[in-house]
Amino acid sequence: MSRKRKSNKQKKAFEQRLIKYSRLLWAILGIGFGLFFLIKDTDLNEFDLTCLDLTLSETPIYDSYTIKGTTYKKVILKFIEYNNDFKISSFAYKALDHPKFKNEIHKGDRIWIKVLNDEINDLNRETYSDKSIEVYELGKNSNSLINLKMRNQLIEKDNKYGYVILIVGLVSLFSTYYKKKTKISYNTAMWVTGLLAFFLIVLFG
Repeated sequence: MSRKRKSNKQKKAFEQRLIKYSRLLWAILGIGFGLFFLIKDTDLNEFDLTCLDLTLSETPIYDSYTIKGTTYKKVILKFIEYNNDFKISSFAYKALDHPKFKNEIHKGDRIWIKVLNDEINDLNRETYSDKSIEVYELGKNSNSLINLKMRNQLIEKDNKYGYVILIVGLVSLFSTYYKKKTKISYNTAMWVTGLLAFFLIVLFG
């Protein structure tokens, strides 16, 4: 009986350590990812981009795909001058003036686009390349159809959700080492903290 009781005690102690370490791991990941989203510099300015004047070889194609329930949308662009595909996606897609784009941009049009300076070397004039080049600004004549400032603001707003991850991570760390018993369970504390932080960001972000 004593051996069985000792074995149960050891098993319980092991389970408690496992729970503690898993909560600690979540806390470290939460704090780490939260700080990453808040600190990283995602703003683009004109100095980061190179402007190219190109001719569309095809009508722009709207495309979308779904991964794990999330739908991602993009516009595929093909030009006479290069064999690469170009794409407007993510926050640039959200900052695109879609009605004007659909009405004013057609096959054979001469337009200007702006791409990252670092991707200029990936452009291929000779052979087909599967390297897709991201477009951050686009326009026709003097009319810009992608608002770079709006794109930066959308990313900044999205990065604020890093506060949710950070706060949940900090509460998880506190709960892991808080010795006194409370009426609120660990799981409840995580849910309440996450939802409260999320709603505060939505209301005041």
